Amino acid sequence: MPRKKTTKKEEGPPMVEKNNVSASMNEIKMLLNDKIAETIAGLVNENTLSRESAERATAVLQAAATGCVDTIRANRGL
Repeated sequence: MPRKKTTKKEEGPPMVEKNNVSASMNEIKMLLNDKIAETIAGLVNENTLSRESAERATAVLQAAATGCVDTIRANRGL
């Protein structure tokens, strides 16, 4: 009986370790939260937002950013 010819597997890009990806995602989450707080603080300093509105906006935007990062992590099994 003839045997199936073996095919050579193409080498793809090098794999990144899961813990490195997870650490990078944590850094992204922290940077997003910092930039959101920094931007909202700038709006308060310009008197564009009140302090109360800024606190609420910061909390909502940071929660949304964190949720997005966590969704990506969950979808990728990280």
